[in-house]
Amino acid sequence: MPTRPTHPGRRAPLPTLRPALLPGLLALGLAALPVVAAPAPVLAPTPASATLTSTVPLSTVPLSAAQVQAARGETVYVLACAMCHGDRLEGLSGPALRGESFEAGFADLPPLGLHDLIRDTMPQDQRGTLSPQEVLDVTAYLLGENGHALPDGGLNATNLSGLLPRRQDTPTHP
Repeated sequence: MPTRPTHPGRRAPLPTLRPALLPGLLALGLAALPVVAAPAPVLAPTPASATLTSTVPLSTVPLSAAQVQAARGETVYVLACAMCHGDRLEGLSGPALRGESFEAGFADLPPLGLHDLIRDTMPQDQRGTLSPQEVLDVTAYLLGENGHALPDGGLNATNLSGLLPRRQDTPTHP
């Protein structure tokens, strides 16, 4: 296809599309439309007492090793666990992993026991496919989401065995 010379201040002509390509491009655009047009989640208003008072932008606040590990664990959870346990830990075909259900089933279990349960039995249809680090990360994510205190440096094979079950770790109020 011959092209015309361009002149300063004048754009080159756009190439024309072949008619055979148009349905495919249109289908690609329509396939992406639901993602683009998905409504934003409605967030509850933040109470004035909960607003940040720091003038440091959030992007510059360093995360602890435990927070980084829990974030990695959330990613692994979404990819390997959410299909059975729900993307909000609410439980689907597998039990809920947050709230009363977690408390009833796992709060008396030491973190090492939860870790070993994940390592040995999850994902149920592909047991043993998570790496040792992924198992530690998912364990950290689940413990953190359920109010368990995590070690500052994150979970590792050494400190995991020394952590107490949540009910023994959490102070009771009279």
